[in-house]
Amino acid sequence: MLSSPAESATGGYDMTTSIVDYFQAFRSILCVCPSCGELVRLSDLKFTHRGKAPRTWLDAHQGKISKLVKREEKFGE
Repeated sequence: MLSSPAESATGGYDMTTSIVDYFQAFRSILCVCPSCGELVRLSDLKFTHRGKAPRTWLDAHQGKISKLVKREEKFGE
């Protein structure tokens, strides 16, 4: 049976090891740039998204924190 990089030696799940393993694997995957034909590592790619990215709960949370900081600054004046 194949095990994922997330499985530890004891058979448990270790997310830290999993993330490190995946990033190390990304360094060994080579890609060809469609624009210039240069070989690059998957880990060196910078992905972009056309248009605006969908909002997440973190965006909403950061907005609330920003509003709170502005109110505190205004209150302190």
